[in-house]
Amino acid sequence: MKILFGRLALIAFGALTGWTIAFLLIVQQAPNNKTTAEHSYLKKNIIHNNISIDEQMALRGDMARSTKIVERLILCQRSSRNSAEDCIREMDYWSHIDGENGSAAGASALYQSLLGSNDCRDINRSIFWWKNIIKTSSQPNIWNGEIDKINNLLKKCGSIPLD
Repeated sequence: MKILFGRLALIAFGALTGWTIAFLLIVQQAPNNKTTAEHSYLKKNIIHNNISIDEQMALRGDMARSTKIVERLILCQRSSRNSAEDCIREMDYWSHIDGENGSAAGASALYQSLLGSNDCRDINRSIFWWKNIIKTSSQPNIWNGEIDKINNLLKKCGSIPLD
């Protein structure tokens, strides 16, 4: 009986050691390149809806973090491994957050997106972002050429034109 128990213990120890070595070899061979990192970011944050630390901080108002997310999503759109619809949907969402957090690029993206909408509420809201861009721009006069374009869209909506 002692010999049988000893042999079973030895077999169990050998099997455990073998599985441990196999696991370590698999982990060691895992690819670590940028495309895989971008894909795993998208998979983790879009498909499984986890909230990363960057996302938590961006949602709490951290402009650097929201800009970082937008930059990652630009790479996401360029990668053939990701769904274009997922990337675009996430890009729209995080550009909005980035604009709210004070980013000029985010505000400009929001302005363009809202102005291009067929919804008159969006066109009227685009004026908020246009004014925000002018306030924060180092060259606000560049944006004055937009007044005619905005007023034409407002006229189609039956809205009050800009002065």
